[in-house]
Amino acid sequence: MSLRTLALSSVFLLACGNEAPADAAKPDAAEPELAAGAEAPRPLPPNDPHAAPPPGDEPTPELPMMDSAPGSFDVTFDGKLSHYQRIPTGQNRAIYLPKDGVQRVTIAAAETVEGWPHVRLVLEGLRPDEVEYPLTISSTDEKGPSVTLRYQVGDKRIYQLNPEVGATAKVTLEAFEGSTLRGSFEGKVAPTAANLGDPVAIEGRFSVELGLRNVKPGPAPTKGSAPAEDAPAENAPAEDAPAGSAP
Repeated sequence: MSLRTLALSSVFLLACGNEAPADAAKPDAAEPELAAGAEAPRPLPPNDPHAAPPPGDEPTPELPMMDSAPGSFDVTFDGKLSHYQRIPTGQNRAIYLPKDGVQRVTIAAAETVEGWPHVRLVLEGLRPDEVEYPLTISSTDEKGPSVTLRYQVGDKRIYQLNPEVGATAKVTLEAFEGSTLRGSFEGKVAPTAANLGDPVAIEGRFSVELGLRNVKPGPAPTKGSAPAEDAPAENAPAEDAPAGSAP
């Protein structure tokens, strides 16, 4: 093969290699044309209310509120009156367990639906269907039902009865009608931590519907009785808790 033939063949191969199919030069999708004078749309910033949330950050739908005991619960702590919004059904109850010798009334509520501050009053040795009203019980009495009162601001800030520092309380039960117990309490509670200060005055008034276990309902409400007001719905576990335990 002559040198002239080899040179012509090389030129031919180079020319074929530089050609590309017509379709390869076309874009996959044509960009939409903008109207004259229009600007291209800009992406929304992540914090824009109309921007789509990032994956995994979709808003969670609100959960339905759970049942709560109807009634009212007002507490004055250190001179400040608060109308408590949360009256959990699981913590307002009267139980009688004859085999275990348990007779207990538990009354509890929280200032907010989140659960704090929280007040819990426990009367051990009491069946509301077997006493005469009105009935007054003192935490200093050696005989009769015992009284436990706990005021809790949070996990680490707790006030409770402590007779050694003068933190005692008196409870007055006014009436038990149907499953509703009405009454009041007053006294002082002491901080469980020494650096939280001296005992603080506390008083409250309640009208709550109790869950009854082996306890008979009281008589039907008489005309003129204070009606139980509906409280915002919320719930708590209904297991039997030791007296004075945290919510």
